[in-house]
Formats: sequence, C-alpha cells, structure tokens
Amino acid sequence: MTIEINGHSTSPLSNASNNKQDVKGPRAGTDGASDAAGTLQDQDKVSLTETASLMQKLGERISETPVVDQEKVASIRQALAEGRYEADFTRVAEKMMAFESALERA
Repeated sequence: MTIEINGHSTSPLSNASNNKQDVKGPRAGTDGASDAAGTLQDQDKVSLTETASLMQKLGERISETPVVDQEKVASIRQALAEGRYEADFTRVAEKMMAFESALERA
C-alpha cells in the first residue's frame, strides 16, 4: 500500500502501480479557501493504488465477520449435552501441531 503525504512515501513499494486514485483536500488548519491572489492554497495529497483500496475493503469485511461460528458452537453444545459428540483425537492432535508450526513460522 502506498501513502504519500507531501511527497514522502511510507512504503518501499511507492511505484507498485500506475493506477492510482488521487484524493486531495485542504491542508490541516486551513479552510481550503483561496488566498488574496485568487490561487488555491497548498493542499495535501494522498494516493492509493487499486490494490490498497481493495485491501482496505477486504479488511473492513473481515472485521465485520464474526470470529466464532455460533451455529456450530450451538450444535456441538447440544451434541455434548446429549452424549453423542465423538471427538477425533488424531485430527485434534494434527490440528494442534499445525497450529504450533504456524506460530513458530510467524
């Protein structure tokens, strides 16, 4: 994701894409009005690539997605209460090992 403010890039991928959306607005502390000569005052500029915009939208959708599948939890609770839940201990162990491996790589 590329963010440029007053020509300073915060990302080493500042030239990742030529498809950019420009967003301009008045500089902080100004009302965006023209000065006495009739020219616009300096403005800050932020450019987001299409990829950055897509990533931002995906991040918003992910944050709206519940972390826990409540229906699955309810069905497992019911199965436990009725004594018909059977755990596959081999699968549980494999998942735990995969999780630990993923933590070590992170």
